[in-house]
Amino acid sequence: MHMQLIEILEKRERERVVREEAWKQQGMERAKRYEEVRTEETSRSLALISFIQNVLGQEIHCPQSLENSSLEEEIHNQEIQNPVL
Repeated sequence: MHMQLIEILEKRERERVVREEAWKQQGMERAKRYEEVRTEETSRSLALISFIQNVLGQEIHCPQSLENSSLEEEIHNQEIQNPVL
């Protein structure tokens, strides 16, 4: 009986570890998708601004959010890698 209990506990622990690893993997995949979408959005915005500049023949100053997008992405990556529990 004691051995069965130990086996059950070990099995549940292994299952828990597998679930945690899957959860971490999903989080990393979600972060990767987020970064890809964010990069695409930034690229599109910058391309649009460039096009408008060419059409108008004037320089347009980028919004602060586009200029600092890499900083925001770095902060987001750190939050994902080190979540507060």
